[in-house]
Amino acid sequence: MPREKLDKDYIGLPINKGNLPDFEPRLGYAKLKNFFVGKSGYDYSTPDLEELIKGSPIKNVRAIFESSYGIGSYIIVTDDSIEQIKKDGTFNILKSIKNTGEPVQIAEDNQNEVGIVDGKSFYVFEQRTNTVLKINESNGFYFNSPISIVVINGITIILDKDTKSWGISLANNMKQFDPLATVAQLGDGLKSPVSLASLGNNLYIFGTNGIERWVPTLSNNILSFPFSKDTNFRRDIGAICTSSVIKGFDKIYFLSSQFTPTSLSIEGGISSVGQSDAIEGISKILSSYEDANQVNASFYTYIGYYFYSLTFKRSNVNWTYCENSNTWAFNDDNIISSVQSGDVVATKNGIYRLVKPGKLNKYRYVITQRIVNDISLNTYRILIQGCKLRLVQGLAQNTEPQYIELSLSRDGQSFSNILKRQIGLTGERNYITKWVFNTSGQQFFIKIAYYGSLNLSLEDLSILIR
Repeated sequence: MPREKLDKDYIGLPINKGNLPDFEPRLGYAKLKNFFVGKSGYDYSTPDLEELIKGSPIKNVRAIFESSYGIGSYIIVTDDSIEQIKKDGTFNILKSIKNTGEPVQIAEDNQNEVGIVDGKSFYVFEQRTNTVLKINESNGFYFNSPISIVVINGITIILDKDTKSWGISLANNMKQFDPLATVAQLGDGLKSPVSLASLGNNLYIFGTNGIERWVPTLSNNILSFPFSKDTNFRRDIGAICTSSVIKGFDKIYFLSSQFTPTSLSIEGGISSVGQSDAIEGISKILSSYEDANQVNASFYTYIGYYFYSLTFKRSNVNWTYCENSNTWAFNDDNIISSVQSGDVVATKNGIYRLVKPGKLNKYRYVITQRIVNDISLNTYRILIQGCKLRLVQGLAQNTEPQYIELSLSRDGQSFSNILKRQIGLTGERNYITKWVFNTSGQQFFIKIAYYGSLNLSLEDLSILIR
């Protein structure tokens, strides 16, 4: 159908703000669940989760990693095992392990060896021989609390929690550490080390109270330590825990010890993640979760969008940040881990690929910011006589009628008087759904909700005020 112009008496309402939480909820703020704000400013449906391998027995996933060796595979660490799914669908249990209760990190070197640390042990999966080795003193490895791993220029670097030290392997040999020359101590000012990360071949060490940077040395002497501390770099903001640190594109995301989502750029700059008027509210909300210091961070992509995700498993809450639009939203998928900058993710229920909506029924909603009366114009009320919503339906409609719901609230918490309107038929692009009603009050919040499998984008919302 042709694109209809909104009547001039209708006032447009912003629905592209994402979640802008204020620590005083009575003031009202925009909320999204299972929608995200796109580059265009429209609200788009979050993806469906499609099983990577149909009927896969993998459950209780703690971490996932994608290897390019051979035909390619996914290395998965669960509560009690290390497992592998090859790109041809082959499934293998590589090794049974104990659940340490600590976060898991995975990295791969130039020889296609995959290293896994879980806070207590260090394992190497040799993909050529299809064997998993537990690395110990016989390999020159003396750490008992390895909590983080990264590979830079073929050198495997492992951070140890108890000794506040980090060690390096021989070049292109993840299985061998030289104890005489491979251990470096953290600076006196960096307490409680939690994670390693790399950007531009530089090594970043995260503690709970700051970040150090170490850079590769130019020496060709194989006996020289191949990194030197950048004494001009010091950031006095740390990460809350190991699993809060995740690498994106040209930046590292982490949840700071002040519960502020933060990014470290490749130039070394530190900045809060999200819109400036949301940071204080988000920090207060995140700090209220009982498992705030056990957050699981992931970074994944979907149809050209980049997402930084924070999942609090015990609290059963997920916050997702869209890098393209600089906005936050709620998501009910509770993603625990993802392949590095890819579209394959893990939840406690299994391994999935992100696909366009069309199979799963999800509850999606948008709640507007508070609509408040201008006291200078009318001391007593706003009279709303109708609403218009423009939406685009991306997939064929089911045989059963599909509905979108509108409801109003005066306090931003409880919504009532739900009005249902049928979604336009397949092919009716830019469909406008109209509600006609009369209600009045001093302030309102409007909620648009949908439960179903259609791939929707919400474009414009306007209200008729008298």
